[in-house]
Amino acid sequence: MSFFESCGFECPERKGSADFLQEVLSKKDQKQYWSRNEEGYNFVTVDQFCDKFKASQSGQNLAEELSKPYEESKGHKNALSFSIYSLSKWDLLKACFARELLLMKRNAFIYISKSIQLGLLAVITGTVFLRTRMGVDRIHANYYMGSLFYALLLLMVNGFPELAMAINRLPIFYKQRDDYFYPAWAYAIPSFILKIPVSLVESIAWTTISYYLIGYTPEASRFFCQLLVLFLIHTVTLSMFRCVASYCQTMVAGSVGGTMAFLATLLFGGFIIPRSFMPNWLKWGFWLSPLSYGEIGLTGNEFLAQRWLEIKISGVALGRRILMDQGLDFSSYFYWISIGALLGFTLLFNVGFAIGLTIKKVPGTSRAIISRNKLTTFDGRDQDNNAENRRPKLQAETALSPNRTGRMVLPFTPLILEHL
Repeated sequence: MSFFESCGFECPERKGSADFLQEVLSKKDQKQYWSRNEEGYNFVTVDQFCDKFKASQSGQNLAEELSKPYEESKGHKNALSFSIYSLSKWDLLKACFARELLLMKRNAFIYISKSIQLGLLAVITGTVFLRTRMGVDRIHANYYMGSLFYALLLLMVNGFPELAMAINRLPIFYKQRDDYFYPAWAYAIPSFILKIPVSLVESIAWTTISYYLIGYTPEASRFFCQLLVLFLIHTVTLSMFRCVASYCQTMVAGSVGGTMAFLATLLFGGFIIPRSFMPNWLKWGFWLSPLSYGEIGLTGNEFLAQRWLEIKISGVALGRRILMDQGLDFSSYFYWISIGALLGFTLLFNVGFAIGLTIKKVPGTSRAIISRNKLTTFDGRDQDNNAENRRPKLQAETALSPNRTGRMVLPFTPLILEHL
């Protein structure tokens, strides 16, 4: 406070020190604190205050103190931090896990309603493909194939709300990331791991209701194999939509990007357009679609069962013939290749999600940056312009002031009642 008094600015008795220090640097409020009435007032910029402080005795003492070398022996071991985050990596990860778990509890109604909806759809689907009407023949094999594809499609569509929830959380994430609360990977890992139970519950809800209701191969091992494929498909879908959300950032772009990714996955999935009907230059898309590996796993698990291999058509097993017609004629070990590919897609999408959260900036925030010298020049120029504009105005007001004595400009037309 003594420094500002030496510069000619005095803090009133009833004014708080914090408010005074903020307002004394403001062009609008600085003049009211000017105490040297005998001298003319000119606006003092921040740079001028800095120069005066460096030239004062306090500024020189501070510069001399800062120029002395630091003695590490006198300092506390925690006085200097070498990390931009306040906690260790493990503590940051635990905090993000607790945060994500709390958000999932708040949105528990959404996850419960999705599971109930999936169970109801499984019952309806089971009545459409009822096992009492399904036989082990070529005609009903197409029904089995359609029901397997419908299960994949429904679990992928069921992951669409993840796109909206991920985008709605991005503004808070960007604010906390830019304030160095936690890194992007600490946010991405809990988002993936805590969604695994959700995928597991929904895949169990579908498989337990529809498997024996539709009449798939009655073997426990093939039941769990189908459950594993559906679980991984749902996990891949959630990871894909989170990855799309991290790069699109807004609901408009996210809906377009999510729809395009879903349609591309669907188009190259091997059911709408069988692999055998794709041109050679387009077959690479079949191997880049997660849905293709889910289709390979489910169809191989079902149609390579013993009941489909006992029936022969032209010397070829019925199950093999059905797979050949769909372009999915692979050996039984391709089931485990499909499992590995789905795990790889899950890892790829989550890594892409973490990278997107790291490199993408907050959308719609662009700021112009100018140097301190140019800002000072602008302040001085504005001050001169304000002084020049005030002079003719003050002269005009002085000249017209005698004629305006006792008059007032009303914002309405007065009504006068006469001759009452």
